[in-house]
Amino acid sequence: PDINRSSDEFINFGDTVLFGFGNIKGVGIAGKEIMERRERDGAFHSMKDFVDRCVSYSGNPSSIDKSVINTLIEAGAFDAFCHGNRQSLLNSIEELIQITKKYKEQKVKVMCRKQEAEALETADDIDDKTLKKAMNSVKSAENAMQKYKALFDEYVFLVVPEDAKDKLNREYELLGAYITGNPLDEYEESMREV
Repeated sequence: PDINRSSDEFINFGDTVLFGFGNIKGVGIAGKEIMERRERDGAFHSMKDFVDRCVSYSGNPSSIDKSVINTLIEAGAFDAFCHGNRQSLLNSIEELIQITKKYKEQKVKVMCRKQEAEALETADDIDDKTLKKAMNSVKSAENAMQKYKALFDEYVFLVVPEDAKDKLNREYELLGAYITGNPLDEYEESMREV
């Protein structure tokens, strides 16, 4: 599977057959949502871009949750973003999702508080103390938003060793086939000798 090229079903792409999102155990309707977002806003450029565009937060429901993202990572849909080292994404994705959610929630809070402050500014019977309190509330929300935005922008996935057998077993469990190798590959030399 490929996050930028897969459809809901198997498709031919040059000399390659791409797994469809609908053929990955545990993805369900999220595959269609991914395709809609990709069609509307273009290809995903990185794991961070995907999380930023697809992760849900309060007030913005989505079928693309942490479980679906983990499944897509383990199935290999994001291999182009991690040079095939899926463990580097799996180790950090939960933290990135939380940072992204907090950033988006603060962004909404800033918009709401700005609207409230603007409404207070136009009111005839508002006192300076109430207006100052509203402006401080906006500033506080903006500071929190900037903090999470900086954390998101600076976020880096660390390359870590991964267990090849575990990677193959998860592929087989999710896709029903081994894609990046075969469990017998480690015995190739000894089988040639026989």
